[in-house]
Amino acid sequence: MPHPNLACRIVPSTAGGFRPVRRSLRLRQRSICGLGGGRAQRAPASSCPGGWLRQTSATPLVKLDKAMIALALVALSLFSPAQALEKDVVVSVYQGVCREGDFSANLATAREVVKQARERGSHFLALPECFLSGYESREAVQRGARSLDDPELAQFIAESAAHEMVVIVGLARRAADGLYNTELVIH
Repeated sequence: MPHPNLACRIVPSTAGGFRPVRRSLRLRQRSICGLGGGRAQRAPASSCPGGWLRQTSATPLVKLDKAMIALALVALSLFSPAQALEKDVVVSVYQGVCREGDFSANLATAREVVKQARERGSHFLALPECFLSGYESREAVQRGARSLDDPELAQFIAESAAHEMVVIVGLARRAADGLYNTELVIH
């Protein structure tokens, strides 16, 4: 049965231009601080050199069209220029909630969503920020945080990279100097 929180759209290749992107695992990170409340908060400069940390809520499906086109342009950039002109891109966005601090349960959900997006022919799948670890409280972030060499995470990355689909998923990454809000871009 299709997951009710997975939206897929076909975006024609004429939606925009081409910009080459190297295929690899990329990290976007910023320090996790000022958590809670569902609103932007300013953290003290000493604890969060990056400044603002934004906590987002789910976007209604009717507002996803612009986001879908933007994500499709990123997905198109992974193809050669000749392929990009010929391809329609299927972009999927998952909007479900995660189980706060329960990395294993969230990873199981992410695996299922990746499987369903792949079955629908998606080229690109985006899951929410900090989906694998949780985001609501400092305690949940601490419980759900993982390092990049975590065996469960490494297996998920390997499984996801084996398919011709770009997967973006967020987690709280544990590092020697603290926790980081990290988006994994897997291809």
